[in-house]
Amino acid sequence: MTERQQLLHLWLGGPSVDNPVLAWSFHDASDGEGPQPPPVEPPYATGLDAMRDGWMLLSTTPPPTPQDDPNSPGTYIDHEFLFERRVTGASTL
Repeated sequence: MTERQQLLHLWLGGPSVDNPVLAWSFHDASDGEGPQPPPVEPPYATGLDAMRDGWMLLSTTPPPTPQDDPNSPGTYIDHEFLFERRVTGASTL
C-alpha cells in the first residue's frame, strides 16, 4: 500500500500543547478512498493527547507582534497547532 499524509489542525485555548481544543479540522490525502469524514467532536482533548497518539507537531501560530492591537477582534482563532502523520491503508482518527 502507498503511504499518504494526514494533517490535523487543532486550535487550542492557549499557547501550550496541553491546553484544551477549541476547534479542529482534519485532512486526509486518500482522495475519498480512506477514512470517512471525522466526527463532530474533536478527536483529542488537547494537543498533547494527539502527540501521545503518534501525531507529529509541525508548526504553531507565531506569537503576536507588538503592532497587533489586543483590543481588536481577530478574524481567526489564536493558538493554531498543525500536526502530521503518515499512514498506509484505511486509517481513521
